[in-house]
Amino acid sequence: MGRCQRSSPSAKLIAKVLEYNGTLTQSELVDKSRLSPRTVRHGLQKLEEADVIVSEVSLADTPQNPTRSGSSPDHALSGE
Repeated sequence: MGRCQRSSPSAKLIAKVLEYNGTLTQSELVDKSRLSPRTVRHGLQKLEEADVIVSEVSLADTPQNPTRSGSSPDHALSGE
């Protein structure tokens, strides 16, 4: 999580929630973080731009995008 030191408090919270819970959908992140959907989307975008997380489309959860920590090629929405 060192790469999100300069991130907003909400982005840091999202990264921590992913770190503790692993792969989550955006809806699950909203529930667990208690942030608004818009704030979660914005935080995920900032974390992805900083290469803290990688997201991918999950056909089972469409239109939600699961994301995870790290930049490995097998994408998802989670914390390691």
